[in-house]
Amino acid sequence: MQFHEYFQSSQDYFWRWEEHTEVLTIPKGSTIAYREFVFKALEHLSEQGIPPFGALLLAIIATNHSMGDDLQQVEDEIRESILKQPPALVQFEPLQEAMQFLKRLHLVPTQYTTGNKRLQLFQVLFESCHNIISGIKAKKLLEEAKQTFIHHRGSLIDTLEQQDPFSVATYKKDFRCIGLLSKKFPDADSIVAAMAALQPIPELDLEKPEQAATGKGPDFIEELTSHTTTFQIGSLVKHIWSGLTIQLHHLLPSEQPLGGVSDLSNKGNFGNLLISEFANDDLVFLSRLANNEALYLHRESPPATDKLERVLLLDVSLRSWGTPKTLAYSILVAIANHPKTDIPCTAYAVGDNYQAIHFNTVDEVIDSLNVLEGTLHPAAGLEQFFQEYSTGKNTEVLFICSPDTLRQPAVQKVISEHHAAFKYWITTDQEGTIEFYKNQHSSRKLVQKIQLPLEELWKRRAPTSLKAAITAGETEENEWPILFAFTANYKKFLRLSTHCFVVTPEKKLMKFHDIGYYPVQKGLELCLTNLPSGGSGHEIGVDENGDLIFLCVKTSTKEVTVYNLTTREQETVPFNERSLSTAPEFFSYQGAFYALGVAHHWKLEHFPKWHLVKHSNTGKELKQAYHARQEEIKRAEAAFKAAPVSVLKNLTEVFINKKRNLVFNKHELLLNQYGVIQLKPAVDFGREAIHEAYLIAENEFSFAGGGKVTLNRSGILQLLAPITEEKPTYEVILEKSGPHKIYLVKSLQASANISLKTAKDIVDHAPRVVKSTISKTEADVLKMRIEEQGGIARVAPAHQGNVLYIPSVLDSNLGVSTQHYFAGNSYYLPNKSQLRVIDTNSFFHTHITTFISKVLEHGN
Repeated sequence: MQFHEYFQSSQDYFWRWEEHTEVLTIPKGSTIAYREFVFKALEHLSEQGIPPFGALLLAIIATNHSMGDDLQQVEDEIRESILKQPPALVQFEPLQEAMQFLKRLHLVPTQYTTGNKRLQLFQVLFESCHNIISGIKAKKLLEEAKQTFIHHRGSLIDTLEQQDPFSVATYKKDFRCIGLLSKKFPDADSIVAAMAALQPIPELDLEKPEQAATGKGPDFIEELTSHTTTFQIGSLVKHIWSGLTIQLHHLLPSEQPLGGVSDLSNKGNFGNLLISEFANDDLVFLSRLANNEALYLHRESPPATDKLERVLLLDVSLRSWGTPKTLAYSILVAIANHPKTDIPCTAYAVGDNYQAIHFNTVDEVIDSLNVLEGTLHPAAGLEQFFQEYSTGKNTEVLFICSPDTLRQPAVQKVISEHHAAFKYWITTDQEGTIEFYKNQHSSRKLVQKIQLPLEELWKRRAPTSLKAAITAGETEENEWPILFAFTANYKKFLRLSTHCFVVTPEKKLMKFHDIGYYPVQKGLELCLTNLPSGGSGHEIGVDENGDLIFLCVKTSTKEVTVYNLTTREQETVPFNERSLSTAPEFFSYQGAFYALGVAHHWKLEHFPKWHLVKHSNTGKELKQAYHARQEEIKRAEAAFKAAPVSVLKNLTEVFINKKRNLVFNKHELLLNQYGVIQLKPAVDFGREAIHEAYLIAENEFSFAGGGKVTLNRSGILQLLAPITEEKPTYEVILEKSGPHKIYLVKSLQASANISLKTAKDIVDHAPRVVKSTISKTEADVLKMRIEEQGGIARVAPAHQGNVLYIPSVLDSNLGVSTQHYFAGNSYYLPNKSQLRVIDTNSFFHTHITTFISKVLEHGN
């Protein structure tokens, strides 16, 4: 095999070269690896032989720490490419087998997929693998590739970037190599066990960094920003850097002799007196000495760098608590860790006394934040500092405090007595204002003022209460305008403060909308869907940042899925079955999550990512907390009072009966004599169909001519009205002068330089205008969708594509809705809903009866 054939990319395949063959990527997706890393991996494997190039890239993708949907993207890309092939060549077995093993490979703990351990992992996987290239041929291939990259790189780039057509043979070779590893390694533990038999290899710098650090600060600042406790400090540092004008560099060389006349002086020690001066007679000699006219050789000590030391004093007294203290620490970190500074910094917290604080790691910053003094001002601590700390000409003191502290007489007295030692005074206040004062000509001069937009920079500020955290965790993209009914069929009941949650058999997390009092007066709202199948444990709590966190433990794959309901983020954390029980029960305790193990106890932490760490807390305390949490949930579940209902979860037939009502299985949707919308068992001729829907998917039916019925297994029917014909969407302008007059403006095309403010302006510049008079009900709909000042709204013809939402609850008073209207039982109406409530009779005839009429009209 020629080396360029080995490295050749193909069209419609899962990888390709980019950046002039510097990087390998998934098409329209993530980076797989840098060429340098891939070549080092191949060199390491060349002793035993190298696998097909695509197989190695698949293993790299599965072990990339940033891998999220990459494997799924690879699977989708290959599946689509296979389908384009002639039927005789369509084979999905290699793809399915390979994906099964790659997902298993992704479960290998991260310590085995980092650095040189990763090379050992590849060595274990591809030893005597399918379609292996022997060691002799591999070394020759790699040597030719290196030489070509060095001497003929341009022509090689042209060759490699010119993709060959998709090859089924290449696909089978790459994916079969991976798929056959399933027999050799039935689980992730077998892979780890095989690695244990290898000798460790010397550490090499294998991973190419994304970007070289420009200084010592940025990486540390990112760590501060990532941590919940130091987030506020880290988020301000770069903004302070952008406006900081204080001295960052200091290097003053000492006075140096330059030779010649410049080394002569009329002052100095007697031993440095020039010999020529002794040649004068005694009277002249003494006269020159008396009048400072004698010449001396001006010798100095060898050149030395005049290093400056910067000392920052932070006020930790009562007046600086809160936001001023947070700003003070942000300034400390910004000055000490600026990428361009070379001035060493030390820091002290001053109150009744002073003590050193450290700020080189996140943990040190957190510890320093806990240093507080209950005194009103730091005068005593400042005085003690200057009595005990030696400040010389090479020491620069910066004092950071609140404006009120700086105005304190006792503090001003200390500053006056040691005025020369101070270089800067910096004040911080509650509004984010920072003022820099410089000691200039023995006076205090304002040299800079910075106003930080704290609210914008601290958008992820923790909620002030548990209620706020849970409110923040409510789903923002809920497609259901009504609530779900409680069926008493749930896998797990959870309680947090006064809020109750259930995990349903349909893999959903749902929360009772309002249980301020019993019995429950509202239904459930949807929080999460598509929870992992086979989840054996669940817990919910609020983390130290105030975010609402939900855990789902899946023991079959040995992983914990962490859902942040506040930020809508999701992470998966693997756990080792040997160090944690096979069915770990996580519980919420004091803003964190813990699990009791056999040999150790564990805590789930999320810095920099969610991960498990051994916990040093005593087993007795955690066991008590665990049992207290279990008892809390049991008591809440026993005291919970919500009337369960019977819900239709499976559709077997849908039709319209002779009474022109919809029937779902054997239940008829009707409006009874009391104005209540119900699903009741159909009787007599109510069972006879005049128009039937046909099954198109599970719980999904369609009528001939249009109209669709879909059942969500959690208990809501969706009715999609048929679309009569292809009609354009119009711009709608409501005329202020006539409450029922509108303009339907098709394809509004106004010149960019024309300001259109009124309905008349828009109409005058529109290419096609239809003036129409509509009913009051339709006008009310438009008013709801148009801005208060008379704006523009896009609408389609009435009832076209309108969706109806109907609970599939049997023999009960229902609440039904569209995206704009609600009618019926308020149990299904969310608080603060934007739906307009109308009576059930109007809703039933305007929407449900219209839906049936449209279906019958277009189905015949």
